[in-house]
Amino acid sequence: MYSHWLVDEDHGHAPRPLASDPVALAHKWHTAYGDVERTQRRLIAADEAVEGSWWWNRRRLAHEARERTGYHRRALAELLRAGDHLERNAVGSTQNWSALSRVNARQGALSLEETLRRLANDLPKGWAKSTLASLPAIRANTALGAPTDVDHLHTQILSVARDLRTEVAVDLYEHIPGPLRPLPETVEALERRTPFRTLSVSLPMEDARWELLADGAPRRIRLHDIVVEQRGRGLGTAVLEHLCAFADEHEYIITGQLEPGPGKPDADAVRLAAWYARHGFRQGGSPPSQWRRGAYMSRAPRQVQNPS
Repeated sequence: MYSHWLVDEDHGHAPRPLASDPVALAHKWHTAYGDVERTQRRLIAADEAVEGSWWWNRRRLAHEARERTGYHRRALAELLRAGDHLERNAVGSTQNWSALSRVNARQGALSLEETLRRLANDLPKGWAKSTLASLPAIRANTALGAPTDVDHLHTQILSVARDLRTEVAVDLYEHIPGPLRPLPETVEALERRTPFRTLSVSLPMEDARWELLADGAPRRIRLHDIVVEQRGRGLGTAVLEHLCAFADEHEYIITGQLEPGPGKPDADAVRLAAWYARHGFRQGGSPPSQWRRGAYMSRAPRQVQNPS
């Protein structure tokens, strides 16, 4: 069995710079949100004062109300700018893939916000609208070290996607960490072509001499490569975790060669070996620092605990 994994975060577009200080951006959004709340309270009080005043005071109070309206509009504009800054800089995401991560793709930089807007006609209207409204706060809170909101967001996305047609559901699943993504039933069903990644698989039966399970059937996925244009964002890890979860669930052995790419230095091979080793791959009994470049590595399926 043969599989080819290609993950391309860039497709030729220059990546947008990440925020150098995500915590500062999160504080900026919270400050802007507080300003909106304060100006709104003062605007409501000013309007009520106009309505409840004597006629000789109304001109002065109406002028104050107009000033409060201006303050409120400026505060709203600042809040929108702060929220846009959070989104454009993927603030809230960490080195691990999450719904708050951002990927550069053919259509430009894709965030969950943009996916929700693009799929608006296919999603439950109330959910899409409320999620878009809550995302700036979720990003800011996550950047400040409170992961509960984003964990709840993952649960919501998975719940909503279950009731959608496959193409729409897959676009939402691409925002989910690898271990949480729903697993297909067959190797062929792993095939995906989305703005985030391209995964191609086929099932030729050559090399059936490779490892067999107890029932004698060849249960092997051959991993050709995973290519990520921008390392350090967590997308490659999310893809590999999804493949490993599928292999564990269906008891497949994964095999592949340790090859960081033509012309890549040996240091890249050592880094790649450590990455694969963290996900259960082995090359004989050698530690990752001694794995041979170009040699085969393999990963046996781990025991999956199914709830009774």
